[in-house]
Amino acid sequence: MRKYKVSVVANDSVAPNDTGLFTEETDNEKDVLFEAGQIILDDVLYPGSRPRYGIPPTQFAQLVYRLAEGETVSTDIRITVECVVNHRAPARPPEVLAAEKKTKAEARAAAQAAAAQQAAISAEREATRKAEAEQLRIQRRQRIKNQIDYAFKSGHETGSEPVAKYITCQFCDAPAEFLELSCEVPTGAAILDEDNIVGARCAQHQPSPSVLQTLNTQIFPCSRLEFFYTGVRQIGIKP
Repeated sequence: MRKYKVSVVANDSVAPNDTGLFTEETDNEKDVLFEAGQIILDDVLYPGSRPRYGIPPTQFAQLVYRLAEGETVSTDIRITVECVVNHRAPARPPEVLAAEKKTKAEARAAAQAAAAQQAAISAEREATRKAEAEQLRIQRRQRIKNQIDYAFKSGHETGSEPVAKYITCQFCDAPAEFLELSCEVPTGAAILDEDNIVGARCAQHQPSPSVLQTLNTQIFPCSRLEFFYTGVRQIGIKP
C-alpha cells in the first residue's frame, strides 16, 4: 500500500509571473507521474511557457517507486513527491477473499451469458434478414416473369418490341433501362436466358458497382434487348 503527497511550486525558470503552490495527496504513483508528466511535457499548469528543466517522466517514475516512507524526490522544476505510506496492506480474512472470488466468478458468468445472449440475438436477426432478402428476391423475380409472360401473350404475332415496353423498374415502375442478371452475358450471345434475370432498374435507380458486388449481379442495358415474336419465346440481344 502506497500513499504520496505531491507538491508543485513555480519558480523563475518555469513561470516568472506565477509563484503559486499546488499540493495534492494521492495513493496512486501513476497519478503522481501524470502530474509530473503534464508539467514537464504538456505545460498544463504553465500554458505558453515550456520549461527547460526537469527529468524525463520515465526516470521520475523509477525515483518515485523507490521511495520509502518519509522520503521525498524533487525535479528541477520544483515538483516534490513525498512518500507518506509504503508498506504491505494487512492480510484480509479468508471469508472476504472467498466472497470477492465468488463475486468475480458470478460477474464473469453473467458477462459470458450476456455475450452469448447477444450473439444469439445477432444470429437470429441475420437469419431473419437473409430470409427476408431471399423472399424479396423471389418476389421480384416472379414480378419480372409475369411481365415477360404478359409481353408474349399480348404482343404482336410477328416482329419484335423493346423490352422496356413491358418490364418496369422494381422500385418505381418506370420503364426499365437495365436488367440485373445473375451471371454475365457471354460475348456474342444472341439470346438472353430469362431465368438469369433477377431485377430491373430505371436510370434513376441504377446500382453502383459496390451494390452490384454485394448482390453478386451484373447489369445489361434494355436498349439492346427486344422480345421476338417468332413463335418461339425468346428475348433477343442486339449486336
